[in-house]
Amino acid sequence: MSLLRQSRLQHTLLPRCICQAQVRTAISSAKRQTIPVVLTIDVPLLGKRGQLVDVAPGRMRNLFYPRGQALYAGSKRAALLQQQAEATPAPLVDAILDDFPATSAEQVIASGSSEKKMPTDAQLAPRIEEALLRKMSKITEPLVFKRNLIDTAAFGTEAGKTTDIPSVPMHGSVTLADVLEMLETAHNVELRNIPSVSLSFAASVGLENDRLKQTGSYKAIVDLRTLGQEYSLDIYVVPT
Repeated sequence: MSLLRQSRLQHTLLPRCICQAQVRTAISSAKRQTIPVVLTIDVPLLGKRGQLVDVAPGRMRNLFYPRGQALYAGSKRAALLQQQAEATPAPLVDAILDDFPATSAEQVIASGSSEKKMPTDAQLAPRIEEALLRKMSKITEPLVFKRNLIDTAAFGTEAGKTTDIPSVPMHGSVTLADVLEMLETAHNVELRNIPSVSLSFAASVGLENDRLKQTGSYKAIVDLRTLGQEYSLDIYVVPT
């Protein structure tokens, strides 16, 4: 092959090689894409409560956030959690402890010491959960979520009902993150920052992968592991 022909062939193949390399780089970068989040609990092999870590967007969207295990970095609540974690290793949740006297946290410390110490997680957990129970007992109405129906005619003349709601497919879903947010904004009940407490939906028709996909009446279960108790919340999903 002549030098001239070889040179032309190299110039022809070079752009194609560069393009393929760029595609491979883009795919590799997409696979490595992460976002910063702040953990609300200790996660083995990842980080401690209040720590800023990088996770895959899908893992945050589908796992950590719905379960209340992490907050998106940059939010006010995430910044507050980081400040609390830096101030003390114990998960003090002021929104839950505001029913206790100011000295109650110190009273759980072993008597006989004149030095004021911060209580440990194990000492605080039952008090936090008891305060949480009192707060949730004040929620006398169901948590109501509104969604658009896929077929409005399927709901028939029963539209607007909040009892015996028929199960009808709808656009979107209601997630545990939605329930957590409504508890916080409407009832000042904070569950995300309490490691010993978890939230789940009771098994029901319309529940798929921890998401409510149909209208109807549901139950959300708050598991208070330290007290060994569960608290049930009524969830209504109705048409917009």
